[in-house]
Amino acid sequence: MPFSSAPLPLVSLAVRAPLIGGARAVERERKRIGNPALDLDLAPGSPARMAARAPAMSAFAALAPTSIWLPERSSGAAGAAPGHGVDLPASWLEHGPPLIVIDLPPLPEGRFVDFVQIASAAEHYRRSSGGAIALGLRARHLEGGRRHLARLTLLRRSLEEWGLGVALDLSGPFDPQWEAEAAILRLAGRVALIRVGTLALSPAAVDRSRVARRALRTAFEVSPTLPVALSSSRRWWQLFGQDNAADWIEATARLDGYRIEARHIELPPRWDSTRSPNQSNPSGLV
Repeated sequence: MPFSSAPLPLVSLAVRAPLIGGARAVERERKRIGNPALDLDLAPGSPARMAARAPAMSAFAALAPTSIWLPERSSGAAGAAPGHGVDLPASWLEHGPPLIVIDLPPLPEGRFVDFVQIASAAEHYRRSSGGAIALGLRARHLEGGRRHLARLTLLRRSLEEWGLGVALDLSGPFDPQWEAEAAILRLAGRVALIRVGTLALSPAAVDRSRVARRALRTAFEVSPTLPVALSSSRRWWQLFGQDNAADWIEATARLDGYRIEARHIELPPRWDSTRSPNQSNPSGLV
């Protein structure tokens, strides 16, 4: 059974917050590369820090992200219930419910996902956002070998039972022995989002980047319109510049080619021709 959610843009800019320069820096980068949708990663910071940065988080909310990575558990910060997810301010939902990705912490050796532990977080985010919920698997969760594939099969069954999708972050240093094609097929249509670095779409891609590209191409064979979040493969001090804009243009063009090649489809209009994140705020960030 395929995962069902509100339509997401075919491609979005993946950003981890807070960056140097905050929301204003992200907005400048978006304008430089054509004002794409935003995949915002808030999970790396602790919930207590997130609560302390409420004004900064409101500025990010003004960017209208279409997918947000949030921690599985709070730490009892103001506005959050211990053991549940972080409460989303109303401003995050003004542009429609985003896809909420529940970020899993590192798992103990020999164990995989325990749905008893994430059930409360999934229900909390479903009530607060009213949108689709996906489980986030990062590089640290992806391993090579048949045992991992067997775990993914069990994961897919649990995702179907709980009505959840899965988001794959392939932009980090995952196990190079990870069996990309087999893993994507084991998840059988539950994939809601894939995040990759722009280097994965380069003709010179090697090692993990090439594995990530194989995963993408397999995913497009299952669903040619699967949303993809692109993160810069450059260092943070190189992120906001003309070179990154060139990387973006090349990567999105290759993504279009892979989608068309997978099913010979005609692509729908891009994000900036259907919905602008600044429609309710034409002047941009204040």
